[in-house]
Amino acid sequence: RPGASRPRVARPALPQRPKPPVLTVFRSPSTQNFGRPLIEACLARLKVLGYVEGRDFVIDRRWAEGRSDRFAPLARELVGLKPAVFFASTSPAAAAAKQAAGTLPIVFISVIDPVAEGLVDSFARPGRNMTGMTYRGQAMLDKALDMLRELLPSARRVALLEQADVPRPEAVGDFFRRRFAAHGLEVEIFWI
Repeated sequence: RPGASRPRVARPALPQRPKPPVLTVFRSPSTQNFGRPLIEACLARLKVLGYVEGRDFVIDRRWAEGRSDRFAPLARELVGLKPAVFFASTSPAAAAAKQAAGTLPIVFISVIDPVAEGLVDSFARPGRNMTGMTYRGQAMLDKALDMLRELLPSARRVALLEQADVPRPEAVGDFFRRRFAAHGLEVEIFWI
């Protein structure tokens, strides 16, 4: 009948959605724009797969702004957030993450030689709690230099163009000089 109040029915409480996992991103470059296209591409791919930042995961980002004294404190700060995964970009960031993270999973990118740096046991079996990728790994460079020697067996001196704003350019240069020398080549690095 009109105007009569309906009895109230108690509805079960909806289960609370669990807090989304925290992912940390730790980078050493001096600008937050460094690598932005890579991060945006990763986020776009996650969205295609149905994962949305803020809903399914949270990303806490930190930049060392090119200052090596900031690595350890920032890594400890990020570990304190209790992330599900710790992403570290560059060798110094990965080393600081390893020092601070204990057993927390760490994924690294842009590391020069993770085996030589003691981050992982080997490329085939990284072991520990770290894994990742390197675009300058010794095995990949050695293969490229083997192909160069095959194509130009009389070559003794090689020029290399390298990105000038890489983190730790001195380590990058030393890495290339050692690898080229192991193949009997002298390398002249031009930083662009």
